[in-house]
Amino acid sequence: MSYMMGIDVGTTGTRAVIVRPDGQVVGAATGDHEPMRMPKPSWAEQDPANWWEATIQAVRAALEPVETATADERATLVTESLFGPQQTLYGLLGADAARHIDDLVENSGLSSSETLAALFDLEMKGYIRQLPGKQFIRVML
Repeated sequence: MSYMMGIDVGTTGTRAVIVRPDGQVVGAATGDHEPMRMPKPSWAEQDPANWWEATIQAVRAALEPVETATADERATLVTESLFGPQQTLYGLLGADAARHIDDLVENSGLSSSETLAALFDLEMKGYIRQLPGKQFIRVML
């Protein structure tokens, strides 16, 4: 699964946020850095090395929920980001046993064309792959 990260360097800390493509936040953290100094009126100074250290701290902490997720938790994250036919088919597929397309059509309640379109989308997103003999299987995330 792909994620996006936003980083904001503020006056007293740097914030990192990890989000899924659907916008759901999966991790967020702040790394503290030295506050802004004002040596003269209208001047503001900060040490970029402090920003960098705070950025590293924030990014590592924000990534923890993503890095420590089990395969089942990652599969749940994928399932929550899918809708309609894609979610139905992804739920029918396992990571340990391939399923034939006819079995997927029969058990999903979808038409053949709906099934093929949803399987294609899932494969393009990297969530599943097709095996020889019209078999499909989840990709381990």
